[in-house]
Amino acid sequence: MVAEWKKKEVKELKKLLKQYKVFGVVNIDNIPARQMQQMRRNFRDKLLIRVTRNTLIRRALGKSEIAKYIKNNTGFIFTDMDSFKLCKLLDKGKTPAPARGGEIAPRDVIVPKGDTGLPPGPMIGELQRVGIPAQVEKGKIHVKKDTVVVKKDEVISKEVADVLTKLGIHPMEVGLNLIATYEDNRVFLADVLRVDEEKVKNDIVKAYSEAMNLALYAGVPNKETINILIGKAYREGISLALELNVINKETVGMILSKAYKDALIISSKIKRGE
Repeated sequence: MVAEWKKKEVKELKKLLKQYKVFGVVNIDNIPARQMQQMRRNFRDKLLIRVTRNTLIRRALGKSEIAKYIKNNTGFIFTDMDSFKLCKLLDKGKTPAPARGGEIAPRDVIVPKGDTGLPPGPMIGELQRVGIPAQVEKGKIHVKKDTVVVKKDEVISKEVADVLTKLGIHPMEVGLNLIATYEDNRVFLADVLRVDEEKVKNDIVKAYSEAMNLALYAGVPNKETINILIGKAYREGISLALELNVINKETVGMILSKAYKDALIISSKIKRGE
């Protein structure tokens, strides 16, 4: 017999799937209950966070392709914002957190050069044991140079984690890690949704510039090039008319001006007896 509460939960999940445009699967590993509640409050006007049994959400999803991304500690998001905006919102909502040891570094962990604010003592030895060059200057421990203590995707050891915490360096991030979304009968993985907006803008500007140059070179008229092409044709037409001394309302003034200047030059040469 299936428990009544399970039937009720599946029914509610199906209702939410129909009610919202986008369904998201997020990893909720290592998120303290307090911070989860805070995120619920922060995002409540934009999305609904639901944590339930994986078996129940799979039953509600039926044969949907996104079901295969529901593994281990996952939470579920229902929202009407598009997948790209959802991914950006969740990434922005992450907060720095100290390492405890055993985590995978999300990026290179760097201890910066300069004053640590710590007094001389055993801490110098701790820094040096994890490969951080340190010395005492003006009664404080100073790091001699920027030092990478853990590279991206490497495990942060307990010893390094303790040192980073004492230095006030929090290399981890706490937040909802998007795995995938389901929108308009399509699955979008997080890697696809994370867009470098600045790069995209630069690529668009570059593509526009290159397309414009090609269109102008090939003489392709369109709403972007027509004024430039007409201006170019006009200038070339004037240059040719002046070279051939073709007199019309556009060239007569320039031809007379040139003739006048030439006359002055000849007159000057005659006076000098050249």
